[in-house]
Amino acid sequence: SNEAKNLISSFLTDRLNRLGKTGVNEIKRHRFFVNDQWTMENIRQSVPPVIPELSGDDDTSNFEEVENDDSPEESFPTVKAFVGNNLPFVGFTYSKDYQVMSTSPGNTDSLDARNNLGQRLSNNNSSSSQQASTINNNNNSSHQQQQQQQLLLQQQQ
Repeated sequence: SNEAKNLISSFLTDRLNRLGKTGVNEIKRHRFFVNDQWTMENIRQSVPPVIPELSGDDDTSNFEEVENDDSPEESFPTVKAFVGNNLPFVGFTYSKDYQVMSTSPGNTDSLDARNNLGQRLSNNNSSSSQQASTINNNNNSSHQQQQQQQLLLQQQQ
């Protein structure tokens, strides 16, 4: 019936719009329950349409047989032991705001940008200031190493 469909759809909606959000009386007032056949006295005294024949309290003969699933149980791969592949990256995070800078010898903008990166990181909070100085020192030393390597290559040519 339309009332039954409306009742079910009213239960299967968002909790803010769901039937019964204000209490059980809202459910009792629904059109599905408002009729002569649905009083508590009528329900308790009515005869059920089907009375199953049972041989005992644990008789399940009226239920379908469930097929046993003989497939093997789902197995999950064992977790690999700790190998430390990501140890060099502990404490580092990625942000799209910090891009890789060019390290060509004539480009001092990249060095300035790296120094600014360290300054920006140190402004975040006091604990990150140590990380920023470490990053800044690492960047400066790697930049110096690159410059030294380029000078050696130029001297060899």
